[in-house]
Amino acid sequence: MSGQGPRDARTISLRRHELRTPVNHIIGYADLLAEDAKDLGLAERLAALQSLGVLGRQVLGLVDQLAAADDTVALRVQLLEALAAVLATCDALEGEAGGADADGLGRDLAKVRTACDRLKSLTAEPPRLGERPPVA
Repeated sequence: MSGQGPRDARTISLRRHELRTPVNHIIGYADLLAEDAKDLGLAERLAALQSLGVLGRQVLGLVDQLAAADDTVALRVQLLEALAAVLATCDALEGEAGGADADGLGRDLAKVRTACDRLKSLTAEPPRLGERPPVA
């Protein structure tokens, strides 16, 4: 028996939903952009976008673990590393496009970046009782 009551299960469910929303944006945009790249015959871009989708699914797995975990330090580190890989892939795709945004790649990658930022803010460790939050 896990010792979790109905409220704990509900809290975990709500937390998982809150964390999954930005991840689903990452995966969704990666899939849509990959489909566009395939239709346009952009093989190099397709490979990078498929990689972005794989990374997004990796992030999803980490988020599912994080939502239910008691000790989240190691999972947060893994999540930040995975998000860094997502952002690096976005950088590479933008570099490949050379600043041209005729097909909306830049706008959609900006949405992926926003989802990454949102997920980082949702998983930031809150200050401990009596500690002052870091000054930005």
